[in-house]
Amino acid sequence: MQEIRKGTREDIAKIQKIYDHILSEEENGNASTGWIRGVYPTEETALAAWKAGELFVMAQEDAVVAAARINQTQVPEYQNA
Repeated sequence: MQEIRKGTREDIAKIQKIYDHILSEEENGNASTGWIRGVYPTEETALAAWKAGELFVMAQEDAVVAAARINQTQVPEYQNA
């Protein structure tokens, strides 16, 4: 069963593995995200979201299968979307 819940400090390492997998797929030409390893996203990206109370994860049993920062801030890239 999947659930969406607030992320915890313990989730950060699992989220980093998700980032690493997606970044590897990008580097291998299998995905197009615009992410750059070592630039975005990093462990600090997830930590900042957690510290702000804005980190959410989708969990399936003990596995974290997705993560997001959810808040009311609109980044400039989406201003005219």
